[in-house]
Amino acid sequence: MSPQTGKLVLAIVLLTGAAAVYFFFVRQPSLLPSSIRYVDISTGKIVQIAYERIPTILPGENPATGERTLLPVEDDNGVLRAARRHAYHLLRDPEVAKVNKYVDPNTFEVLKEPRQP
Repeated sequence: MSPQTGKLVLAIVLLTGAAAVYFFFVRQPSLLPSSIRYVDISTGKIVQIAYERIPTILPGENPATGERTLLPVEDDNGVLRAARRHAYHLLRDPEVAKVNKYVDPNTFEVLKEPRQP
């Protein structure tokens, strides 16, 4: 092996080692969550969905049931609420209102017990 080749191999090994040290010890994890919480308005269950799989149309399709019953939720000082910007119009839609049992259409709060119509 020529001296030039040895130096090149050494440089590649050192760069790879530096990249590995940075990746495992220095790099900060993302401050953004890796998923979004949704409430199934017909069952009240909270579902975590990864960003790669978030629904593009709301209400979103529940992966467990195949029904379009998911609304994103926000934590409002310890109280889960359906995201107002989505829920305001959706909960007034007659088709969605029929299946909604767990989100108060006035306060958007996610209820622990089914609401009485």
